[in-house]
Amino acid sequence: MSKHKLLGVKPKSGEAQRLQQSLLDYHHYRHEHRSPQSDRTQAVAALQAVQMARLTETHKDLIESPRYHEALVFLLNDLYAPKNLMQRDADLERIFPKIVKLLPQKLLGVMADLTDLNMLTQQLDDRLLDALAEDFAALIKPTTDSEPRETGLAARIAGLSQGEYAAAFRRCDNKDARQRQIQLTRTLGLELERYVTSRSILFALQISEGAAEMAGLAELHGFLMRGFTAFRNMGGVAELLDIVSNRESALLEHLYSHDAETLRHMEKPFKL
Repeated sequence: MSKHKLLGVKPKSGEAQRLQQSLLDYHHYRHEHRSPQSDRTQAVAALQAVQMARLTETHKDLIESPRYHEALVFLLNDLYAPKNLMQRDADLERIFPKIVKLLPQKLLGVMADLTDLNMLTQQLDDRLLDALAEDFAALIKPTTDSEPRETGLAARIAGLSQGEYAAAFRRCDNKDARQRQIQLTRTLGLELERYVTSRSILFALQISEGAAEMAGLAELHGFLMRGFTAFRNMGGVAELLDIVSNRESALLEHLYSHDAETLRHMEKPFKL
């Protein structure tokens, strides 16, 4: 049904056209590879928890900084490891005909980049999950005949060591895609910062809150407001984005420069 709504709109602006194509591409991927009822859901949630724990540990000093705290929490929760990603995606797709009228045109390009980032993040998570499932295949045994194997995988991932994570991460062999994820996250942050000083856009978001809730846009609207508020309060977001992207890029290089067998001996678990 949502796909028909997407195809039923003839966008007039370049931003709206790009958002429409991004949503169509993402619709295809989600329906081919993801399902809310899938047994993989628990394993995906466990992997996301592990990755959030890693991000929190890597950027602990920034989280504890009064200046950076609010903006970094937004980056981690809404861009790097979004908890409500599926709901936000469904919102975007379902109300595309309304969003091209309700939101300022400038923000439609931001939404297109957000959609691209969401799809890339899910693709990377799915590939890493497959690698972990292969690594743990011989160790995962359901406790009952009715318990799916993916439940065992979720439990195994919850106790993942840093070495196990790093070895599977490296075996995915998608370094370029990981670097693109880092750069796209930075780009999104810079785009949001560019518009936080726009009184007209901020006013449009403020007065559209009620309409957004009525239209089922609460999660999407909340994302925009959280980003605008955090970045507006902090100021100079580019500095934070540079620190985070440089750290993530350095970590990526580190993961790909070490021998997989050496990484497997890193027994320290993630702090969930």
